[in-house]
Amino acid sequence: MLVAMMVMMYAADKFRNLTLYFLSLEDIFQEDAEQNEKEGTYETMFVQGVALHLKLLRCTEQIGYVFALPFLCCVYMYTGGVTILLFQFTASERSLADMISIIASVMVLAVCTGMTMCRAGDITHEASFLSNAMYMSGWQHCRGLASHRLRKMLTMSMSYAQKPVQLKILSIVDMSYASFLSVMKGAYSVFSVFK
Repeated sequence: MLVAMMVMMYAADKFRNLTLYFLSLEDIFQEDAEQNEKEGTYETMFVQGVALHLKLLRCTEQIGYVFALPFLCCVYMYTGGVTILLFQFTASERSLADMISIIASVMVLAVCTGMTMCRAGDITHEASFLSNAMYMSGWQHCRGLASHRLRKMLTMSMSYAQKPVQLKILSIVDMSYASFLSVMKGAYSVFSVFK
């Protein structure tokens, strides 16, 4: 599970770096050079950024496929563990040591599941800034045919970047900040059904 979290942190960091890359493209037009040179450099670097974005989307999709089973096991272990602990909590006598032990176990399970799901939520969060970074990359400084080409490319790239990037567990459960709360509620719901 540690490897999965490290890979997700790396992917979120790559989305953050790509956002900063697009924001830095406007600096090209601050240099002392011919307008045509600036436009050519900008267009080349923008295309490279779009290619990096597509590779990063493919990598993120692969992360979801490779780590689907560990993510699923994590959610099932949390749900099953919390359900068992809640049964134990309601069935046994409530000595202070037992209550502390059960509460600590539930907290550990919640933290482990939360760390995994929130790392996936970081990918979604960082990817959401990318379309704005593309828009603020300095395309408005281009003129003539370069402007026409870039506007088309920018529109297509932005529309593609606006699609939310979400890891899913077997195409069922989104892994995000909000779904972590749903999983926590689900564990209590399972307990309520079986009680």
